[in-house]
Amino acid sequence: MMEQSRNREKLQNGIRLTLRILRGMAVAMSFLMLVCVILDIWLDAETKTWNWLLLDLLGLPLCGLLLWDLLRCTDLRRCHARLAPVVLLILLFGGYASYISWVLLVVLLLPLLFIRAEKLPEREERPEAPRMAWLMLLVTALILYNFETLMHIMGFRWTLQDGLAEIGTLLYPAAIVTLCVAPLALRLKDDWLIFVHNTEAYAQRTVPVMLLAGSAFVAIRFFHTGAVDFTAAVARPYDVALPLTIVAGVLLQPAAEELIYRGVLRRVIRSRWVFLAAGALLYGLLRAVTQTGGVFLLQEFLAYTVLGLGFSACYAMTDNFFVAYAANACMSLIAVLAGLPMLQN
Repeated sequence: MMEQSRNREKLQNGIRLTLRILRGMAVAMSFLMLVCVILDIWLDAETKTWNWLLLDLLGLPLCGLLLWDLLRCTDLRRCHARLAPVVLLILLFGGYASYISWVLLVVLLLPLLFIRAEKLPEREERPEAPRMAWLMLLVTALILYNFETLMHIMGFRWTLQDGLAEIGTLLYPAAIVTLCVAPLALRLKDDWLIFVHNTEAYAQRTVPVMLLAGSAFVAIRFFHTGAVDFTAAVARPYDVALPLTIVAGVLLQPAAEELIYRGVLRRVIRSRWVFLAAGALLYGLLRAVTQTGGVFLLQEFLAYTVLGLGFSACYAMTDNFFVAYAANACMSLIAVLAGLPMLQN
């Protein structure tokens, strides 16, 4: 017992030392990043590159906030959840071109390895509809959500989006939400109540998974599109106005996708591993074909399959719809922000 106690104490001391080193590295890199942003602002003003000047001006308060928060933080494990999003925002606002930002993000995420995951609460089992009823709902939802692509493949030229892209952008996700919410209403209510009281426990399980899936997605698209920067790998020009893009792309579309590929599909496929594979492959196939207007491209399929695997893993690990929805919405928000005109060369 004495030997075990000494070993445990040595381990804890090693963890504390590691966290102090990581904090020192984070403070140093944050200060260096702040200096670089200030120099960039000066250079942008001299060369009159207004797009980059705006980006650097947006990144300046974020860098200052990050450095201030790190100086006040004594244990990275307690504040990683609020520090990492700030670094992600810095990456979006021009920081993707800086290796310092990427290394800083890794340093801030390493404390996740030393956090003991909290036990998630057990949920009350509710009786659900037969599997065949869920299968019928799944097929109906898939046809409805991919209606435009099906019409295109079948050779029909006229669709609801002809001349007015806003109709399809809002209509199909809204229709899926309306169709699927009612059968899942009680389950969604339970998921929401558990989600708001266990957000940090869910984050500890899913943030590393989504970082891997998101990084793989961006990497595949880098090679596929020949992208020269982060924005070209994750974003494309808008077809509709920005406010509508945010409503449809960040709120409605992730909700529709998660209701189909996670919520309903999970009730059709009870096996966890089959669900992971089917959810990823189905999401990858349909999303890739939709993105290319009915043409199958292997690289697009691989990229979206990896991303879908991340979303399915989030759902499988937590058994909570809103965890997968939050992950999907965050990825969609990154794509929307990366598509802002000021980020495009």
